[in-house]
Amino acid sequence: MLAAAANKQQQQQQQQQQHNRHRHRHHHHQQQQQQQQQQQQQEQQQQQQQQQEQQQQQQQQQQQQQPRQFLRSCKLSTKYILGLRELQQHQQQQQQQQQQQIQQQQQQIKHQQQQQHQQQQQQQQQQMRGLLLLQAARKEVKRKERQTKKKKKNKEQQQQQQQQQQQQQQQQQQQQQQQQQQQQQEKAAVYIQQKR
Repeated sequence: MLAAAANKQQQQQQQQQQHNRHRHRHHHHQQQQQQQQQQQQQEQQQQQQQQQEQQQQQQQQQQQQQPRQFLRSCKLSTKYILGLRELQQHQQQQQQQQQQQIQQQQQQIKHQQQQQHQQQQQQQQQQMRGLLLLQAARKEVKRKERQTKKKKKNKEQQQQQQQQQQQQQQQQQQQQQQQQQQQQQEKAAVYIQQKR
């Protein structure tokens, strides 16, 4: 674009020069201005060339940098993929650990439930044993009470029988004594009558 503008300026200047020649205006001042303009145009052309060279250098640098950037992007993408894999592995490990913890907790809960069930069974068995022991103890107490009552009754009956026997013996003794007294009285009476 800059080169085209410079060419247009040169053409315009040439046309002006021809026009000036046709008009026969040969002024020294105009020639100096033209020379200055030519110098400026040359400087502009040099600047344009320098800019083109710089653009070419930049393009070359970009072309050289593109594979490097591609490699960098590849490296970054591989790092990104590796990072994602590490994250996924870490998340999977965490999930596995959480699942293991949940399973352990469930096993502990089952174990506790089993222990509680066993304890309840043991308590029920102990309660049943206690009830059976109480029943047996009550039965034993009642049996002993009956035995003691029977023994008391037997003793009382024996004592009554003994008392009755003693009373009978006493009565028999009294009867014997009375008989003896009667016999003695009769003997005494007979003896007295005989003496008379």
